[in-house]
Amino acid sequence: MEYRFELPPSQQRVAERLKTALESGGFPQALLITGGAGVGKRALAMQLARALTCVDDEVRPCGKCPYCRAVRPEKGESPWLWVVPLAGDAEKLEKEEVRLELTQKAVAPSMVDPWDVEAFPSKGTVRVESVRDVLRELGRKDVRTRVVLVPEADRMAASSANALLKTLEEVPENCYFVLTTSHAADLLPTVLSRCAKIHLPDATVAEVGEFLERRRISVERLDQLWALAGGSPGQAALMSRESVASARSLAMGLLEWTAADTSLDLAGWWSDFSAARKKSETDEETPRFVVSALASLLDDLMRIVSGLPVRNSEYEERLRALPFARRGADVVRHMHSELLKMERHLGHSVAPERVFLALALKWRNDSPRLDLSLASEEPRK
Repeated sequence: MEYRFELPPSQQRVAERLKTALESGGFPQALLITGGAGVGKRALAMQLARALTCVDDEVRPCGKCPYCRAVRPEKGESPWLWVVPLAGDAEKLEKEEVRLELTQKAVAPSMVDPWDVEAFPSKGTVRVESVRDVLRELGRKDVRTRVVLVPEADRMAASSANALLKTLEEVPENCYFVLTTSHAADLLPTVLSRCAKIHLPDATVAEVGEFLERRRISVERLDQLWALAGGSPGQAALMSRESVASARSLAMGLLEWTAADTSLDLAGWWSDFSAARKKSETDEETPRFVVSALASLLDDLMRIVSGLPVRNSEYEERLRALPFARRGADVVRHMHSELLKMERHLGHSVAPERVFLALALKWRNDSPRLDLSLASEEPRK
C-alpha cells in the first residue's frame, strides 16, 4: 500500500513520518498537528482524513473510490466529522440543528481554502455540545473508518476538552482524531498527553513565493512579507494587503514608545492606529497585523541578541537603537510572552487601542524587574 501526500519540500520529513506510520499500521488514533497559523495544518489534516477513509488497495488517497468522491469542498461535504469553533446566540446554539448548520457553513470555506487563517469566526469557541454531537455519532455501530477533525483545538472550552478527553483515553476501533493548533500551550495537559504530536515547520521564502504566485498575488518585497508572516503561506496571503505597511510602522512605533521617556505622549500613535483601522477591510484586520508585526520585530531583536542578520532590514538601525536586545534574551522572551497573552484579549469587548497600551505599559512596568533601562531619545517619526 502506498500513501501519498502533497507537501512542500520543507515539510517532506513530516510526510515521510506519516507514510511510515500508515504503512506499518502504527498510525495513532489521536494526532495533534502543531505549527503557526496558515502553515498548512488544516490542509495536512484533510489529506490525512482522505488517506484514512480511502478504500483503494494500491494508492491512498486515490481520488476515485466512493469515499474520496464524497469529498465536495464547495458544499462542505465529506465522510469526516468536524468539531469547529462556532459563534452566535448561545440560546440558539443549544439546538442541534443550528449547530450542524453553522458547522457546515464554517467547514465549506475551510475545505475550499485550508490555508485561510480567517476560516472560522474569531470570537468562536468549540462548544461542549458540538463535541457531544460528534461523540454520539461515533457511538453508532459502523464498519467504516471514521475521522474526526478538530481544527483550532485550543479554542475548546474546558468543558469541551474534558468531554473529548474521555474518548481520547480510549478511542473506538476504526476511529481517528486529528486535532490542529497554533497554541498548544492553551490545550489541557491531559489532552496533550493523549495525542501523538507532529509539528509543521515554517515555509521557506521560495515556497511562500510559489504559494502567492499560484494565487496570482504579486508583492514587491517577498522577503519582508515572508518575515512579517513568520514563514506562513496563509498569513502571507492575508498580509499582502496594503494595510500591512502601516501595521509594521505602528508596531515599530509602539516598541520605540515603550523604550522612550515615560513622559512621551502616545496620542500620535493612538491617532495613527485609529486611522489605519478606518482604512482596513475589517475591524479586526489592523490589530491582528500589528500583533504579527510586533512578533516579527521581537524575533529580530532575538536575532540581534544571537548575532544573526535581521529579517526586517529597513528597521535594523531603529531596532539596534532600542535597549531590549542589549539587555539579553530573557528580556526579549518575556516581551514575546506578554505579547502572546495580550493577543488573547483582542476580539473581546475592550478597544484594541487600550489592549496595546496595556501591553506597552506592562513592558515598561516590568523593566525594573528585568533590569531593562529605558532609552532617553524620542522615537523617530
